[in-house]
Parts: sequence; C-alpha cells; structure tokens
Amino acid sequence: HSTITFECCLRIPVFVSEDEEAARSAARYNLAFFAQLPNYRRQWRRAGYASAMDAVKVVWAEENRRAAAAQIPDALVDEVCVFGNPARCLAQLDAFRRAGVNLPVLAVSPVNEDRLSATRRALRLLAPASSAASITLSSEVPGANMNWPQCLNIKETEPSVPRLPPYFEKAWRTSATVRVRLSVMQSTI
Repeated sequence: HSTITFECCLRIPVFVSEDEEAARSAARYNLAFFAQLPNYRRQWRRAGYASAMDAVKVVWAEENRRAAAAQIPDALVDEVCVFGNPARCLAQLDAFRRAGVNLPVLAVSPVNEDRLSATRRALRLLAPASSAASITLSSEVPGANMNWPQCLNIKETEPSVPRLPPYFEKAWRTSATVRVRLSVMQSTI
C-alpha cells in the first residue's frame, strides 16, 4: 500500500461585497458565462445539475447571458463560488481548505466596483496576514498592467520582488487572478 501526497490547486471565482444578493447575482452571471462551454456544462451535469445545464444550453442558443444566469441554481453558486461579505468569504475559503484545497487561486471579479479595486480589496480582506503584504506589493508595482495585477514580475529574477511561481506562467490569461496560499494541508489518496 503506497501513499501519494499531493497539493490541490483550485481556481475559485470570488465576489466580495457587503451586499450578498449583488455578490450572488455577479457570481451567477459569471457561472452563466462558463456554462456556455460544453466542458463546464458536462462537469456541472455530473455534479447533479443536469436539468439546469439543459436549460442553460437552450438559453445560450439565443445568446442571452442574463437569461442563462437566471437558470444557474443557488446551490451551484454556493458550491463553486466564494461570495458575500469578508467574514462569509473567509468561512467559504476555509471550507474549501478543509475539503483539501491547498492552494486556492482567487479569481476576483468586481461587484459594483472596478476590477482593480475589487482585487486589491479582496487581497486586503481575504489574504492570510503572512502573505498579504507580498501579494499586495506584487499588485502595485509601478508601470504594471493594471488589469492583471497577478502577472507583475512574472519574469523577474530579483529575489526581493514578489512573483508568481513558475507553474503559473500562463496565469495572466485568467481574470484578475491572485494567488493566496492558505495553511498547508497535506492530502493523501
């Protein structure tokens, strides 16, 4: 009997707002976008949302994202996204960690604010104290592309400059993704 140890990295859509319904609505709208893609529909169908994904597919044939968002069930939003006020978001991140996620990659989307402000706010409110300063600094390097703060210094070799690990080389393709490493929790299979 051999034990394999691994770390689980998961990209999680994050919507921080004191207005929980606005955050849920933004999350639903975000998931509707991904639900137009067959691989996401297949994944969510297997997770028990077959009828919702059938309805989303029909609505997307009309290219109506708002109507597609109306088909995304609350339970799917609850399972896939982190949303709401900071305390709720921290509790949801902790639930992901307890479920085995070692490296949550926060895909921050705005709720009634611009993307950069939303990302900075999420960093300030959700990052563990030990890594918040490093992550915040990397998102505020002068002259950086303000739409993708996570890719700043990606090629930098100066050790004192915060940067993404080599396996995140293509992270710039995702929306305002920032990495936040919560406490290391070894998972075995």
